[in-house]
Amino acid sequence: MKIGLSILGTVIVFAIGYFLYQKQLGAIPFLLCSFVLFYFGYRLLPRSPINKNGHLPEEEELEKSPSIPIDTQKK
Repeated sequence: MKIGLSILGTVIVFAIGYFLYQKQLGAIPFLLCSFVLFYFGYRLLPRSPINKNGHLPEEEELEKSPSIPIDTQKK
């Protein structure tokens, strides 16, 4: 269902963009597309490990952290 809605939304956006291009308003789809791509890029950015003091955590803290797995054993 989610894929179907994504496809339907894409088709509608392309139809509106084509209509705007025909009316000489082609900058509007580019502007909206830039907002969407910025949003997707922002969501994909990795979260910074900087703590509340504005410093990177010490190496011992990184090893204890479950969110950042560090494999210390050589294979």
